[in-house]
Amino acid sequence: MDSNLIDKSFEELEEILLNNDVVLNGSTLKVSLTPYELSSKEYENISKQSELILEAVEIVLAQYLVNPMVQNFYPECEHLKDVIRLDTHQPLKRYNQFSRFDIIVDENGKMGIMELNTGCPGGILLTPFFKDLFEQLEWFEDHVNTPGIQKQPFDNLDFFFKKMVNFYQEIKKTTHVPTMAFLTNKNRIGHTDRNQFMAIGEKFGYNVLLAFYDELEYDGTHLSCNGKTIDLVWNKYDFSIEDGKVKPWFYTKSIDETKNFLQAVSDGNVLSWNGFLSYLVGESKKTLALLCDERFHYLFTQDQVKAIKELCLPTFVLQSSNPEMMKLKQTIMDNKNVYVVKSSTDTRGRGIFIGDEMDQSKWNDAVDKAVDGPFVIQQFVKSQKTMVLDPYTKSLMPMNATLGFLIVEGQAAGYFSRCSPNLINNVHSAGVPQVSYVVQHNR
Repeated sequence: MDSNLIDKSFEELEEILLNNDVVLNGSTLKVSLTPYELSSKEYENISKQSELILEAVEIVLAQYLVNPMVQNFYPECEHLKDVIRLDTHQPLKRYNQFSRFDIIVDENGKMGIMELNTGCPGGILLTPFFKDLFEQLEWFEDHVNTPGIQKQPFDNLDFFFKKMVNFYQEIKKTTHVPTMAFLTNKNRIGHTDRNQFMAIGEKFGYNVLLAFYDELEYDGTHLSCNGKTIDLVWNKYDFSIEDGKVKPWFYTKSIDETKNFLQAVSDGNVLSWNGFLSYLVGESKKTLALLCDERFHYLFTQDQVKAIKELCLPTFVLQSSNPEMMKLKQTIMDNKNVYVVKSSTDTRGRGIFIGDEMDQSKWNDAVDKAVDGPFVIQQFVKSQKTMVLDPYTKSLMPMNATLGFLIVEGQAAGYFSRCSPNLINNVHSAGVPQVSYVVQHNR
C-alpha cells in the first residue's frame, strides 16, 4: 500500500473533520481509513436478534415498576426510585426510544452482546456525520466497493431528528415541530455527538440548542433556556458509582440543581428522548445479567429467550443470598482467564477488570467486591483481530473491533465499528472509529 497516499489521505480526512468540528474532548476525532464491512446476511441476523432482545428489555423495564423481584436486582438504584418513575406516566408507546448494543466478535467470528446502551449511547450522530465526510475523499472512491453497499436508515443525516419530531408529535397529538435541546451538565459535558446535534439540526432547519440542567427555568408550563422554550430534550449524561450507589451526572453536587427540569418532566411539560427508566435501569449491565438469568425467562417469549441465549454473552451477578455463591465465587477466582468483572453502571470503559490481565490477588479483590455490589461477572471473550490503518501511526496494525448496533423505536437502523489495540475498546480510551458498511458479500 502506497505510504504517501496513506499519509495524504489521512491529512485530508483530518482536515475535513477539523473543518466540520468533529471533535472529542477538545481534539479532532481520529478516524481510520479502513472501513469495516459486515455482510448483509450477518447484519440481518444480528438485527433480528437485537430487536427481540430489546423487546425483552422493554418487558424488564415495565416489570421494574411493579415487580419487587426485578426491583431487588438493582439495589444501587433504590435511592433514585422516585426519579426513575418521573416520566413513566406519560403515554409512551415504549420506554426506550433509541439504543446501541455493543457487540464483540470473537476469534471464530461469533458475535455476542456485552453491553446494552439504552440511555445516551454515544456515536449516534457522529456515525452518519463522519461517514458523510469520509465519502468525500478520493480514498473512498478507490478503496470501497460502493456497488455492494446497502444503505441503512442512519446513513441519512436527518434520520435521528425526524424520529425525534415524530415521537413528540405522536405523543402531543400535534403538528408543531418541537424545539429540541441537547441537555447536559456543564461541569461534565458529554462531548460525543454534541457538535453534530447542533450542526445537523441547523443544517436541516430544526430549532435546536445546547442547554445545561442548572440553567433551566420553569414557570409551571414551559421549560426554557435563555428565554427559549424547550419541548423535547436529548439528555446527555454519564454515570459512576459512589459509595455503592449509582451517581447519574445530570447534577454535580446536589440533585436540587436539576429541580426545574425534574418538575417539568413530572408535569409532562417536556418530553425526554429516552427517559430515566431507560437510562438508570435499562442501561445497567445488571439488565443483561437479568436477561441471562433463567429465573426470569418466564417473562419473555420463546423467541426472545432463544435470541438472549444465542447473542448475549453469559453475564451474572454474585448474590450472597444464593446458596451456591461461595462455590461460584471460588470458581471465578480460580479461572481468572475466563471472566471479566464490570461495574454495572460506570461508562466510557471505566470499572472493567479483566482477569486475564491481572495478578491473582487483585483479581480476587475485584471478585470479592462484586458480591452484592454494583458489579456483574461476564464471560471473557478474546476478540477477533483485523488489520486496520491506524490514524496515529499511519500504518496497518492488528486491532480489536467492537460493533455498535443502533436501534431506534425498536427497529435496527445501522451500526458502527470501533477498533483498538487494547482489550477495552472505547473512543475515550484509545478506541478509533471506523466507517462501517453493510455489504452484499461475505466478509
